[in-house]
Amino acid sequence: MEKRATIKDIACEAGVHHATVSRALRGLPSVAQETVRRVKAAAGKLGYEPDPMMHALAVYRSANRETRYRETIAFPRPCMN
Repeated sequence: MEKRATIKDIACEAGVHHATVSRALRGLPSVAQETVRRVKAAAGKLGYEPDPMMHALAVYRSANRETRYRETIAFPRPCMN
């Protein structure tokens, strides 16, 4: 069985960090268009296909994550002139 291409494989091929590959494949605006082009070319060359089960797991985990912060209520003090 042939090994599936991962974002780390694409990162190595494109010469970028694996987080950049993730951002580029998701179409985030923080990635330069030239980098997106290189990443997509490398993904095509390696035959990368997103794993739908891993995507479902990531969505599930982020939806069920407990909020790490609590709201803060501020009480302004009256002016002391």
